[in-house]
Amino acid sequence: SKANETTFWHRVGVRGGLGGSKERCVRQCNLRWVLLCHGSGGFTYTSWRWAAKIAALGYGAFVPDSFAHPQELRLRHKDSLTRHLEFGDGLHASMDDLYWAAEPVYSSSCGWEPSRGAYPFCYSTEVDNLLHDEPGWKEFYERIYLLRKRELDWLLDSPPSFLGRSRMFLLGHSEGGLVAARYFHPKLEGRLEGRIISSWSCEYNYFVSSPKSSQVCGGHCSTHVPLLNVIGNKDEYFAANFSVASHVAHSGKGWGQQDLQGHCLGAFREGGFQ
Repeated sequence: SKANETTFWHRVGVRGGLGGSKERCVRQCNLRWVLLCHGSGGFTYTSWRWAAKIAALGYGAFVPDSFAHPQELRLRHKDSLTRHLEFGDGLHASMDDLYWAAEPVYSSSCGWEPSRGAYPFCYSTEVDNLLHDEPGWKEFYERIYLLRKRELDWLLDSPPSFLGRSRMFLLGHSEGGLVAARYFHPKLEGRLEGRIISSWSCEYNYFVSSPKSSQVCGGHCSTHVPLLNVIGNKDEYFAANFSVASHVAHSGKGWGQQDLQGHCLGAFREGGFQ
C-alpha cells in the first residue's frame, strides 16, 4: 500500500520519507532527480553539501542511505536523529552552520570496533592494514561494492512512486564515486542523463580487486551519456602521488597499477566514451 511504501522508505531506504502535501508538491514539480551515492561515512560532510547544492539548483536530491540498514542485519548502521534539522531550530544558529554540519542526520557512529557497534562494513582505510592482507582486503572492498550495488538494484526494481518517470543523474562521492562509476542497471540506463564521479579515480588501485573492476559500468553502459570526474590532485586516497593508493602500489608488497594518474580520464578513453 501507499502507506506501507512511505514507511518502508523512511525506515530502510531513505531518512525521512515523503508524504502528504510534500509528496504532492514533488509530483507536481516534475523534478529531474540526482541519485546521490554517499561516501563510506554515510550522508555526511561532502555528500550532505552536494545534496544542498543540488536542491539549490532546482533538482531533487535522492540519497539512499546505506547506514539505514536495521541493526539486526549486522552490516552497517547509524542511528538517525529523532527529528529533522531545520534552519533556526536552535540546533544550528545559521544556515551556514547547517550547511557545514559534519553529522547532519545521524546520532551515532559506526565502526567495526565493539565500542562503535562492531559493524563489519564500517571501516577506516590504513596503509599498514591493507599491506597486511591483500587477498582479504580485495575481497572486503568487493563486498562493499556488492552491498551498495544490491541497494541500488532494489531501489531501481522497487522505486518510490514520487520519482515518477523523470530523467536522472547519477552522482557519487568517494566510496559512492566508485559506485557511480561501476554501477549499471538497465532501468537506470534508460533514464540517465549523466554520471558525476567525485573523489574516485577509476583506476586499478587498492579499492578494487582487479583492473576489470575499475572499468566504468563494466563496459555495459552507453558511451554517449555525459561523464564528469571531480577529484583533487592531492586527494588523500586516490591521487597519483602521496595518497593511500600510491603508497600501496609502490610498497613492494601491495597492489594496483604503478602509473597512477589520479583521475578517470584514462578509463573514459579506454571505455570509448565520447
